[in-house]
Amino acid sequence: MFLFNAAVMGFAESGWMNLVLEQFDAIVTNVANSYRLQEECDVLSLVLSKHPGEADDACYGYWYW
Repeated sequence: MFLFNAAVMGFAESGWMNLVLEQFDAIVTNVANSYRLQEECDVLSLVLSKHPGEADDACYGYWYW
């Protein structure tokens, strides 16, 4: 479902979207434990920060409205 929504938004081919998808299960699994959820989000932030290439400005416009 997550990948379908990403495709609708035009992000299916983005490399960073696949990284989010890889971490998504760990985030959802730990949603009841706020400390572990924060850890998983921190891991995702670190993984995304290591992704080569520049961020797409259109993406920022979508997420921060």
